[in-house]
Amino acid sequence: MPQWMTREIALIILNRGLRSFIFGILFAVLAIYLSKVGMTSIQIGIVIALSGGTAAVWTLGGGLLADRYGRKKMLLAYGVAITASSACLLLTRDHVLLTTILSASALASFAPGGGPVVAAEQALLSDKVSSVRRTTVFAAISLVGSFATAIGAYSGAITTFLQGFGWNEIDSYEPLFVAMVVSALLSVAVALVIKEPPRNRQNRPIVVLSPRSKWVASRLFFTGVIDYAGTSLSGPFFAYWFYLRFDADPAFIGIIMGTNFLLATISYPIGVKLAQRFGVVRAIVGSRIPYVVLVMSLPFSPTLGIAAATYLLRGFVGIMDVPLRLSYTMGIIPSDERASVAAIGQFGRRAPTILSPIISGALLQIGLLFLPFASAGLLQLSEAGLFYKFFRKIKPPEEISST
Repeated sequence: MPQWMTREIALIILNRGLRSFIFGILFAVLAIYLSKVGMTSIQIGIVIALSGGTAAVWTLGGGLLADRYGRKKMLLAYGVAITASSACLLLTRDHVLLTTILSASALASFAPGGGPVVAAEQALLSDKVSSVRRTTVFAAISLVGSFATAIGAYSGAITTFLQGFGWNEIDSYEPLFVAMVVSALLSVAVALVIKEPPRNRQNRPIVVLSPRSKWVASRLFFTGVIDYAGTSLSGPFFAYWFYLRFDADPAFIGIIMGTNFLLATISYPIGVKLAQRFGVVRAIVGSRIPYVVLVMSLPFSPTLGIAAATYLLRGFVGIMDVPLRLSYTMGIIPSDERASVAAIGQFGRRAPTILSPIISGALLQIGLLFLPFASAGLLQLSEAGLFYKFFRKIKPPEEISST
């Protein structure tokens, strides 16, 4: 076991893994399940959009409150919310109730990166690791999260397996929802035993940022809006796109989604090496360019096999920057302001999910299967250029100390 793997770090990583398993299941099957219970593509887009709006509120409110009232409490609150909403998936197929339930908990926001409490999680984890080890630890938690997401996505194949034994098509999804409930309950249990250092927060306002942190937060917000305007046009619909374009069954789609996240376990260490060699900002921007090319070429894939390979390669090069961005933000922000700044940046990345999925749902329903991907690529390429412009001269402590 690595020297940096303390009990507290292990518990935070385990909590992420349990939440990520849930999102892996949803990423692979939710849009298809909603279509099976009678929702149209536009209705599915509305569910995802409303859930994305709630995720934005969770992200901003939870992050700002975390610096004032405690980061562990945010993990607990979200664990309770996803437990309740996962349980409700077992109890109703009513369109209005499903929309309300999924939206209230942000469960349909398709957030395999840790969900809307990632800002509180980032700050909590950063307090327990040195600057030199921070990027490595963030890569480790992202690796575990991606592995758990992969397992969740692979679980989508259970539906096809059960149908082969005579299960009703819709009923075959119920064991997945049971697994979500169990995982959510365990995430609450793990969060309960995480220890957070006591701080004197009684006289601290909910939002208090230094001028430098305000500058960083505003740039993270702006680039986040552009980046996730693109991500939310395509990301929530990858599984549904395979279903519409090639009539792929949930088992195959689950395998593709799972393999995508499994490949991330290889890409994260590569991202860390690139950051150590070229600097974290250059590594982030450099990984984005091939990702954009692959996203824009995906809808023109002539066969299911080529589409699957393109999708997997896209995921491999595009996801390695996730821990780099998280670690970089924590490195350039004072400890007491970390959750607040991360929340503002993450809010920018959540805000576009209020509208983009509705647009994509409408485009998919009228047969313009390529347009969400082309638009996503252009937006994300623009974000990479702006991120480099804003942050190329700002180095985290570990890069300053090594020069």
